[in-house]
Amino acid sequence: MVNKYLQLIYLILYKIKRKLKFGKFIEHFFVEILFFSFLFFKNFKKYKSTKPTILICRSKYMKDKNVESQSRIFLFDTLIKFNVDVFEFYCDLESKRMGYLNKLIKKIIYIDPDIILFNEYSDNIINGFYHPSQNVLKKLKPYVKSKFLILWYDTCSDSFFYKNLKPKFDIFDFHVIVENPEKKLIGIKEHEFKKLLFLYPIPNPNELYKIDVPKNIDVSFLGQIDSYREYRKIFIEKLNKEKLSNSDLDIYISTNQKANFLTHIEYANILNRSKISINFSKSVHFDQLKGRIWEILLSGSLLLETKNTQTDTLLVDGKEYVSFTNEENMINKIRYYLMNDVEREKIALNGYNKARKIFEKQNFWENIFISSGKKITKI
Repeated sequence: MVNKYLQLIYLILYKIKRKLKFGKFIEHFFVEILFFSFLFFKNFKKYKSTKPTILICRSKYMKDKNVESQSRIFLFDTLIKFNVDVFEFYCDLESKRMGYLNKLIKKIIYIDPDIILFNEYSDNIINGFYHPSQNVLKKLKPYVKSKFLILWYDTCSDSFFYKNLKPKFDIFDFHVIVENPEKKLIGIKEHEFKKLLFLYPIPNPNELYKIDVPKNIDVSFLGQIDSYREYRKIFIEKLNKEKLSNSDLDIYISTNQKANFLTHIEYANILNRSKISINFSKSVHFDQLKGRIWEILLSGSLLLETKNTQTDTLLVDGKEYVSFTNEENMINKIRYYLMNDVEREKIALNGYNKARKIFEKQNFWENIFISSGKKITKI
């Protein structure tokens, strides 16, 4: 019954919005109605559980609708190993903002989760889809027990704190930084670090990534070369020249953009079969701990990466991965490690073991739930 009334109200407001072109006012008005209904019906039937509960708000797909988002592998697939009730809400399956808010708030009312985790949150329109605005989150917080957490993936720029983090700092209870172990955040104050969690979502070992498959690809690179990544082009050109000069060399390069990503199975299959896999660490303004390093390490491939201090906080250069400084140095190290199988395989195995150790030791989900005052156990 509540839903029918809300849908009717939405239809009326949507038509007014189209006629009068003052959408922001309409959205605020609609939010007020939603919260009135929330308060009025706050005692209606709710989900009951003896387990800790979490609602993950994320995109279901990449830009290509045939490829599911990587967040399933890094988040959902690792969380279901725990005694936790997991719910998801997909921000890219609802194209109308009012309908999105209606469904999201209803779900939050029903579940009343311990944690609401926003993955890649933005209060701007992205590819025609939405996350709830800051206005909605501010209104929602007083009426739920949930802790609001956000995962940040691109913090390695000079303007990140002032442009992205600071405007949302007080709305979220904790901010999870997943790619910046050196904690380089220009402008942040010392006392503000208490709201930050530096954790790394790592795929479950031995699920998609396999260490014991035949390595029949000599070198692979899977990544983009647009925007701030254009500096990678000179390295890719050098790789292609090396391939042309040596017909026996098997190099796999994929620089497809987001609309043409490989599926997760295809992507993992290439890494699993690679003797050496290349990664570039440079982000917008400084180096970043790319999620790709975990995928490479867990595949049993040798990680060959641009020299940087972020990766060096977790891995030992020359023992658990190998760095390079320029395109000539990259080619020389590729030649060396392809001729020295025992040394290459030893470093790759050390990297694999280190990734597993970090996965097991850092307790990503345990720390997420501890931040909300809950303890979780593995199934």
